[in-house]
Parts: sequence; structure tokens; C-alpha cells
Amino acid sequence: MEGQDLGNSVLEFEEWLESVMEYYSNLTDVKRNFTIDCIIACSGSSQLSHLFTKTSILLYRDFIKLLPAELKEHLLSFLDGESLLACCGVSKTWNNIISSSSRVWQQACRSSNFIVDKNLDNGDARY
Repeated sequence: MEGQDLGNSVLEFEEWLESVMEYYSNLTDVKRNFTIDCIIACSGSSQLSHLFTKTSILLYRDFIKLLPAELKEHLLSFLDGESLLACCGVSKTWNNIISSSSRVWQQACRSSNFIVDKNLDNGDARY
């Protein structure tokens, strides 16, 4: 009998949680933020530690390496040369992505009024 009560309480909890998630998803951003603030305020150290771990993973995710090559190039095309150089210092992955994108570097050079030799338009060139 006790195992059945435990199963019922798990089921009730899952149903309750599903309804809360559905309600939450329909809130405005302001109300969502307020809800999170209230949950944080009534959480203990174990929950706050768990929250920190989960959000750290999301905040420090390397999103650029997850993108298709065309989107990486399009995104990087908005940066000037100085910003591209700074991005090269983020990680080896970013350096490889940026260094291997000749079109992005050529565009950055042109936007800085540098003359770009047409003969350098080699997709394999690294800048």
C-alpha cells in the first residue's frame, strides 16, 4: 500500500509540474523573471548550488562552434578587423574558425579601406 501511495504522489507531482510549466510558458518576461526571483528567494543552498551549476553550463556554452559554417561566416562578417583579432584570442576553436574564413577577413579589410588583392581570394588561405 505504501509503494502505491508513493507512486500516486510522484504522478501527482508530475501532473502538477506539467501544469506549472504550461502556465509559466504563457507568462510575460516580467512575470517570468519575478517568478524566478521568488523561487530563488525561497530556495536553500542545495537548490542555489544546483541552479548555479545549470546556468553556468548554459552561459559558457560555445555557441559559435555549434553553428553551420555558412552561419558562422555570416555572423563574423559583421565584425571589424580589430574585433576579429580579439575573437581569435577566445579559444583555439574560434581562432581556427576565424582564421580559415578568408571572405570574412577580406570584408573586414575592405571596410577598413585596405586594398585586397583579388588573387588572394583562395578559400584555403588562412589569415
